[in-house]
Amino acid sequence: MMRRYLILGLSTAVLLLAVADSALAQFPGANYRPSAFRQPSFSPWLNLYRRDSGVLDPYHNFVRPEQQLINTLQRQQASLQRQNVGLQTLGQQLTQFERTGSVRPTGTASVFMNYSHYYSVRPPIGRRR
Repeated sequence: MMRRYLILGLSTAVLLLAVADSALAQFPGANYRPSAFRQPSFSPWLNLYRRDSGVLDPYHNFVRPEQQLINTLQRQQASLQRQNVGLQTLGQQLTQFERTGSVRPTGTASVFMNYSHYYSVRPPIGRRR
């Protein structure tokens, strides 16, 4: 009787494992933002109470560099946002130029080492016809 329940339990477990689909705890591509663009979880001022500061005091060893890092990251983020706006503006201008036809198409003819615009095109004196 005990053996029967054991076989039934094992067969049920194998069946469930074979039929079960993967379960996701979170949606793929959930809204993840790196911690550099968020406010810090803890205040940098809590580092004032650290005792492992070494030669410098805790303010100059921990607090001030962290605040400078946060300020630098915020300035870089603002600069990247300005660059994105500038690139979008240039992209819009380029599409306008392409629509009006004022941009020359690629693939125009060219010659390597062509200096005809610099030197005269006339043949030498002895070879004139």
